[in-house]
Amino acid sequence: MVKPTEAALYATVGGITTAVAALYVFYPQIRQDLRYIGRFRGIMSRFGRYKSAQPPVSIVDRFLHQVQIHPDKPFVLFGDQLHTFKDMDIMSNKLADVFRGEGFKCGDTVAMLVYNEPAFVWTFLGLAKLGVKIALLNTNLRNKSLLHCFKQVEAKALIVGQGESLLEATTEILPALEELGVPVWVQGDKPAPHGLLSLDEKINQSSNQPIPFKLRESVQLKDTFCYIYTSGTTGFPKAAKVTLEKMLKAGCTSGGVTNVKKDDVVYVTMPLYHSSALCFGLASVIENGHTMALASKFSATRFWDDCRKYNATMILYIGELLRYLCAQPKTPFDKNHNVRLAVGNGLRPDVWVKFKERFGVGDIVEFYAATEGNVGFFNVTNKTGAVGMLTPLLKASESFRSFMTPKHNIF
Repeated sequence: MVKPTEAALYATVGGITTAVAALYVFYPQIRQDLRYIGRFRGIMSRFGRYKSAQPPVSIVDRFLHQVQIHPDKPFVLFGDQLHTFKDMDIMSNKLADVFRGEGFKCGDTVAMLVYNEPAFVWTFLGLAKLGVKIALLNTNLRNKSLLHCFKQVEAKALIVGQGESLLEATTEILPALEELGVPVWVQGDKPAPHGLLSLDEKINQSSNQPIPFKLRESVQLKDTFCYIYTSGTTGFPKAAKVTLEKMLKAGCTSGGVTNVKKDDVVYVTMPLYHSSALCFGLASVIENGHTMALASKFSATRFWDDCRKYNATMILYIGELLRYLCAQPKTPFDKNHNVRLAVGNGLRPDVWVKFKERFGVGDIVEFYAATEGNVGFFNVTNKTGAVGMLTPLLKASESFRSFMTPKHNIF
């Protein structure tokens, strides 16, 4: 005979079981929502600490933290070069010392016209150490479009990277820059052409001592950290204001979405002057302390050889990049790599399936977002073709929605 207490217990257990079963019927996404919220709880907690600090933690602070805890760890791999966190700290100090000596200060804007290379990274960090806003010019722009982008943000100087095509582009707009009284600094060990200044020459004579925090202490979360330009398909490109808050969120979010590990190596072939490479590449590496293998540009024929060379575990893509890889002739080495994850957007469902089957990449995180947009979706279920959905539990989470829908401005 069942005792009354036992009967009540059985009834309670049965009721709970029925309720859970009914919940899964009417809300089949609840399990993945709970996993997703659990993953983002740590992200939001970390970002909350950065935001509540006075002054708020910056991307420079996060970089200096990584330098402190593992100075000799590889930060940037490029060709046969290896640059540690300490190397990048020293070079960015030297660049910051140059521009500090030239009178640049927190709130000024300096434009960069630099290809993917280590100098891009230490230039970016060096300017940020001064609190200088950075305009990331598209290296494919020429003539009026290039000049428009420079003038739009009222930049006070231009830094030009190595490469004859960049010099040619700069020469075309040099008369207009001279009229504005704008100094143009050229990177590289070659003598600077007439009318341009040699940046490397000044860097070789500059100090590598740490840059005082007080020079950037006034930078707040809502302040512009850098400018990233739209494609200009409906006219001249427009400068989207990327705030310090967005850069910090990008670094925190990318690590949470990808479940990044300290020994991960992310292979970046897209230009750092665009959001995908800057946020999911550079900002993520700075925030999470892993390594970035950098290519000057995308090459379908060299892609997997580079992944093997750098022991890459993550890759970034955009648009048709993965289709280009699938279009290459098949080889016996297609799955001979350590890439576990691809992160990007614009992937067609048919290419998604072909890419995973052929190259054996286990996870693909597809996202939908825009530099000048105010919302982002992530596919965290690894379901082919999905870019995201806002389910009841996520809708009810005010902290989640406020974290994932920041406001951005565009010129």
